[in-house]
Amino acid sequence: MMVFLMYTLFVAPPSRFPTGTVVALPEGHRISESAEILYDVGAISSTRVFSVVARVYGGVQAGSYGLSERETVFTIAR
Repeated sequence: MMVFLMYTLFVAPPSRFPTGTVVALPEGHRISESAEILYDVGAISSTRVFSVVARVYGGVQAGSYGLSERETVFTIAR
């Protein structure tokens, strides 16, 4: 039960996920700043979880990203 709750709160796509949106992550931003942008548009549920996952994956690439379908924090961090 706890695992399901943790997944739902921190990993699963938020209910307000912005399908069909393009998100721009500017060059030179820190991971935490990119996390704030993604949180503000509704793409992630937790800036902290995203920041940890992004660090594990080696950082965040600047650029424009099309969010065509709901994605987990792991998919977005890649």
